[in-house]
Amino acid sequence: MKIIIDDVDAEEIIKVIKLRLKLTEPLSDEFIRESLHNIKVFDNKQHDYGSRNISEFGFMGCIIRMSDKFSRIKNLLGVKRKRAINESVMDNLDDIGVYTIIAKLCHKGKWPK
Repeated sequence: MKIIIDDVDAEEIIKVIKLRLKLTEPLSDEFIRESLHNIKVFDNKQHDYGSRNISEFGFMGCIIRMSDKFSRIKNLLGVKRKRAINESVMDNLDDIGVYTIIAKLCHKGKWPK
């Protein structure tokens, strides 16, 4: 799933975040850009599926889902054919990033029950 963030808006958001957080590292721009992308992935999936599917299994469910994603990446990298049709390594990495934050929210008791 390719999530597009308007480059102009993204650049403005990146500037504000860097200024407010006093970030100095050159790769911070790219890290923020990827984080913004994952925020959109999260929001889109919440819109489609809601929070109940996570609430049912909580923190450990997130860990299991991340494990599944790592297995898919391993499989995708080992596949000899041209490319998987329905998902990519990057899609799975996005999902792992989102599940990591959801797991933290579950662990802190901030995910809806």
